[in-house]
Amino acid sequence: MKPWACLTLLALGACGGGGPSSPGPVPTPAPVALLVVSAETGQPVSGVAVSSSGGAPVTTNGAGNATLSLNTGSDLRLEAPGFFVRNTLYRGDPRLTLWPERADAGAAFVQELVFNQLIADGAVTRPITGVTFVPMGGLREDAAIRQVHERAAATLNAVVGDVIGYGVALTAPPGSLAIEVKVDANDPFLGQNTGLQAVTRIVQQRNRIMSGSITFRRISDAGLLQLVSHEMGHAFGLGHPSQAGLMSPSTIGNFTDFTAAEKLEMRVMLQRLPGTRPPDDDRAAAVSSAGSRTMVVGCGSEAAP
Repeated sequence: MKPWACLTLLALGACGGGGPSSPGPVPTPAPVALLVVSAETGQPVSGVAVSSSGGAPVTTNGAGNATLSLNTGSDLRLEAPGFFVRNTLYRGDPRLTLWPERADAGAAFVQELVFNQLIADGAVTRPITGVTFVPMGGLREDAAIRQVHERAAATLNAVVGDVIGYGVALTAPPGSLAIEVKVDANDPFLGQNTGLQAVTRIVQQRNRIMSGSITFRRISDAGLLQLVSHEMGHAFGLGHPSQAGLMSPSTIGNFTDFTAAEKLEMRVMLQRLPGTRPPDDDRAAAVSSAGSRTMVVGCGSEAAP
């Protein structure tokens, strides 16, 4: 299959947010026994330099432990070989995870897949609740298309289903956000980009995916497992890495499942607050803009009519 193309567009909504509140008295820091583990394996990491507010670092022992005097909200910096530098705040949980940096999952790959400018805005963007893909129009009665979409959703669930469940249903159940799936050859975005076969629109607020839609040009496009799985990957907040895989526009037609590297990053994303910025900094994640925005990304074969 020939390389696939992609286009992206950001439509901004209203922004808002209150000003900072006046700080109260700062309590005396208390000793906290931290546990540092790998976000990939959950195993303790020794030799991690942990510091707070520019103070002298304390190195974790063989059990991944280090004790520092902290308040809730204290600034923390963690550095260790083989992991991205993490900047975070102590939020009362002494267990801290480190984001692994591997040969097949280096900084460039993570930047393109996770901290992307397609579905994200340069920060971790993902759902925080279950997602239901809702077929619209003629897709509602097409059993073959439904089966393809259920297989694609199952591929997502195999990676993240224990935290964020994905399903296909005629209506989204309570507590699940809806992503509409439809066929519309007259979609304005597809009309302007005739080489594309699908367009995904994702509505976000504070880097949390709230709703969206996937629109295919033709009914046959809605039945391509590789394309459907790729678009559903966007519904998790993934971008287009250059590295071969399901989410790469150059190899999308060759994959029906996420690669090991893609799966690793998806699982780490679940361990990070929406709004976390590269390389691994969530200190300002909770104070991102309250306004909504819609990200639009189109995908498909350059050879498509």
